[in-house]
Amino acid sequence: MGDENMGAGDPFAAETVEDNGALDANEEIVEGNSGETGETGQETEQPSDDIIEKLAKKYKVKLDGEEVEVDEDELIRNYQLRKVSDKRLQEGVKARKQAEAFIQMLKADPKKVLSDPRLGIDAKKIAEDIIYEQLQQEMMTPEQKELAEYKAKVQKFESEQKRAAEEKARQEAQALRDADTKALIEEMTDALDQSGLPKNDVTLDSIRREMIRAYNAGFKNVKAHDVMDLVRAEFMRNMQAVTNGTSEEALIKILGEDVANKIRNYDVESYKKKNAIPKSKNVKTKNSGKPRSKKKDKVLTPSQLRAKIEEEYGLG
Repeated sequence: MGDENMGAGDPFAAETVEDNGALDANEEIVEGNSGETGETGQETEQPSDDIIEKLAKKYKVKLDGEEVEVDEDELIRNYQLRKVSDKRLQEGVKARKQAEAFIQMLKADPKKVLSDPRLGIDAKKIAEDIIYEQLQQEMMTPEQKELAEYKAKVQKFESEQKRAAEEKARQEAQALRDADTKALIEEMTDALDQSGLPKNDVTLDSIRREMIRAYNAGFKNVKAHDVMDLVRAEFMRNMQAVTNGTSEEALIKILGEDVANKIRNYDVESYKKKNAIPKSKNVKTKNSGKPRSKKKDKVLTPSQLRAKIEEEYGLG
């Protein structure tokens, strides 16, 4: 693809290496209070109580009649977008009314409107040009008029052809950008599937930002799989910022009961498989063939749950 289509086929051409992105909320976590030290003796970052409460707090809103839960950051962000949209809409309506009023004034008294010094228009020169063109047309022979009309038609046709070609090129460029975007999202999703990291907007945005950094550093053929080690390291740092120095109760509050239950259920199923008794008719039991009493599923304590989380994500 030529240089003229670089913007169309290059999903990163208009990007920069700024670190603004969807991980701002996570990045904010590491700015918490510090004071405790880990096992290595190095000082660790701890999220403040305000950040913990902010992450755990949810609000219920209705979108097209459907009730959904959003966090405080998303609620504020959507409110700001709504206010900006309303402001732009009001400005557009005001501009349209002003244009309609100007047209009405121009129709009612064109001489007064065109003579307004604020427009910077030489009304006298415009009138002279109009009269001169009319005189030229009246002095033309029938052949000259026919030739002038023919030239005007050719010019109009060429202008329409040029606009059509530009519109076609714009549509083709947009189609290429859409195809590149779709392929990129599929590539990023596949990389997440193989990495074991959660597949959401946060991790997708992290991949995008790392690919942009690599692209701007000169790696023009960078792929999503090439930056997954960096994405995983960033994800682990953010997880450590949340878990280190956080109490079990606060940790469950941040993760939510759904995540805590998933970890509990996983641990219970793993325990069952590990301690399962093979079924065999030749195996005699000590209770003379009577079925053994069913053991209750092991319920994790908050301390065990926290240890399980650190083990699953390699945060120990």
